[in-house]
Amino acid sequence: MADEESDWYARYGDVNAVNEHQGGQNDAPDDKEAIDSDHAGEDAQERAVLGDSCPICLEDLLDPVMIRPCYHVYCLACLGKWVTNLSLHGARQLSCPLCKSVFDSVYADVVSETDYRVLRVDRTFGIKSTRQSRGDAETQRRSTIYRSQMRLVQVNGLQVDGEDWKQSVPKRVKVKGQYEAWVARELRVIVGVDVDLTVLMALIEHYLLQPSPMDCDGLVAELEAFLFDDAAIFVRELAYFVGSRLNIQAYDAVVTYGCAHGTTCSIEDCMN
Repeated sequence: MADEESDWYARYGDVNAVNEHQGGQNDAPDDKEAIDSDHAGEDAQERAVLGDSCPICLEDLLDPVMIRPCYHVYCLACLGKWVTNLSLHGARQLSCPLCKSVFDSVYADVVSETDYRVLRVDRTFGIKSTRQSRGDAETQRRSTIYRSQMRLVQVNGLQVDGEDWKQSVPKRVKVKGQYEAWVARELRVIVGVDVDLTVLMALIEHYLLQPSPMDCDGLVAELEAFLFDDAAIFVRELAYFVGSRLNIQAYDAVVTYGCAHGTTCSIEDCMN
């Protein structure tokens, strides 16, 4: 099995495996060739982590998947061939072609820290896809709103007027202590769960504590350095959330969104 597995490594480009296979032959490579091969192996591992190319086919990544827990990235089809070959040769565990870490699942369709899929992998490369999130299902829905650049259309029956939405923003009714949880949830969806929100929260609160109406344009300009294209979407949602008497759950239940091209659609449509 070891020789057959080494042949497969060699065929699909694992430099370290090729070196090990050749090292067992009578004609060992000279020191320079060994050093060059070691460097090539290190380069392959670095490319796999950075995600520039597939270490198996050495081409640009196609349908990239990332192995858990080592974070090496491969083409889905290439890794599928690798796993199938291991299965055919009776391997008891699946291992990463580069570092030999044992795995049974891979990340796919990674959009952000909270938006990705996990592909469960068995020894015949049977795949069961499950959407994963570091929050609940509602966090996933909120992520879709920003990722798809969806626009707020209606809040509890109140129409949001397209480009002129700032003219129809309701008077702020929420006070300090009633909006922080919503703001923190939205920011984590946009910037990730590991980012310290202290500065952003303070900046947003500065605008919320000013006399109504809120300076939406000013807040968007301040937040663009941190939230980029999501800043305008966030501020619009914020203005209508603090202008309602609804808690988070009730607000989420009565908002309607439209797609970027102008039609009204559901979040579920954009998630599929």
